[in-house]
Amino acid sequence: MIVWNKDYKLKWDDFQGQGDTAKVIGAASTCSINYNHIPIRGEDSLKILVEAVFLKKDSPKIMWRLEASNFVVQALQHEQIHFDITEVYARKFRKIIFAFISRAKRKNSAWLLYKLSPIYFKIQVECQNEQKEFDKAVSFVDTPGEKSTGFATVGDYAIVKEKQEKWRQKVDKELNELYSYVQTSFTIKVKKNTAM
Repeated sequence: MIVWNKDYKLKWDDFQGQGDTAKVIGAASTCSINYNHIPIRGEDSLKILVEAVFLKKDSPKIMWRLEASNFVVQALQHEQIHFDITEVYARKFRKIIFAFISRAKRKNSAWLLYKLSPIYFKIQVECQNEQKEFDKAVSFVDTPGEKSTGFATVGDYAIVKEKQEKWRQKVDKELNELYSYVQTSFTIKVKKNTAM
């Protein structure tokens, strides 16, 4: 597992999963938002952890595509954008948590976790939908009405690269706008748990 870090870029060796060669075009990232909460013993505090993670063992690649070095670079850039989109949504969730906690009148941990769980699942769905939108925007369809064949041929490389660059800029902008929420863990004071 790799926790998102602005200084780390995905490498071909990070893709260690076993993929269905009929479905995986070159590489496929499995990214997720990890959300945990840990009561701190002896204190009326709760540590909250929200991380964007890349799951190496669930992220496959197909070796026969290694012949085209442009493809490897393009595939890694594409999968990095997927990972970065996941970080955008992790930051959106952290932002919601901060706003929610600042407005909450009842701050016992059971109540907070009860309220935050559906928000977490909603964020996960929104993130998955954006991942699909990204794939759709940068893929190729050979014939109108047909399913995409995934990444293009070498001749289509420049068009795919241009589309990906637009998404790269969009995602970078969102990461910058949400920079205040880059911290993955934080501690909040809570009241002792009582009945909800």
